[in-house]
Amino acid sequence: DTTYGLPNAKEEHFKLRIPGAKFFELDEVADKESPFAHDLPNTPIFIDYMKQLRIKNDGNLLVCYDQTGVMAAPRVWYTFKVFGRQNVAVLDGGLPKWLEENLPTESGKYELYQDPSSEKDQDYQYQLNPKGVVYIQEIDEIVSKKPTDTQMLDARPESQFNGEQSQATGHMPGAINSFFRNILNEDSTFKSAEEIKSVLESKGVSLEKSNRIVHSCRSGVTACINLLGTEIAGHTNNVLYDGSWTEYGSKKYGGK
Repeated sequence: DTTYGLPNAKEEHFKLRIPGAKFFELDEVADKESPFAHDLPNTPIFIDYMKQLRIKNDGNLLVCYDQTGVMAAPRVWYTFKVFGRQNVAVLDGGLPKWLEENLPTESGKYELYQDPSSEKDQDYQYQLNPKGVVYIQEIDEIVSKKPTDTQMLDARPESQFNGEQSQATGHMPGAINSFFRNILNEDSTFKSAEEIKSVLESKGVSLEKSNRIVHSCRSGVTACINLLGTEIAGHTNNVLYDGSWTEYGSKKYGGK
């Protein structure tokens, strides 16, 4: 259960969840020294949390889901992928779809974080792949050099992208905007591969294999909905700008 941004999400998890599910706290499994919310942690910190959560890097299928359709599950899916876990997926439609199908649930409190000292290091062979994440220095280079084999795709609503809401909104020069909900159905399931391809290409996104897409949003969460969508559409040359507009915008408006 990767639910993020909802009040009492953890309590709701204890009340109703898919059997055997654990609760992944996005702001907890993060770089606490970063001034920006839920930036990816380094490898030792991630491994320590996985030991506490008892999520080994093994061959079992790991499924990420949200309590309300889809929101943070793709971000956690990508987090595991960038730390080297291969067999990880997102539950399409999340918990609402699960309940709609009358599938089993469970409830009850449990100890979320357990003592990591008893766990074996060889069961937690995670390693951050730096090629899966883009940082501000490379964004500056993309903005200035405008490489023809790279596009930046922003998942925020159009009003935020266009700077209509406040001074601290806007976008990185050269970025393309496609609101993440454009690739979702009304029930928060993903549209078909062909529909997603049509949506993105209509915005000017190239899904050619050689084209690298740098995904961003406000803080690196909903960007991963677009990222997963492009993969559903068959495009795998994707990376995440973890700091997203929160970082780039703070720099633009006088931050560091």
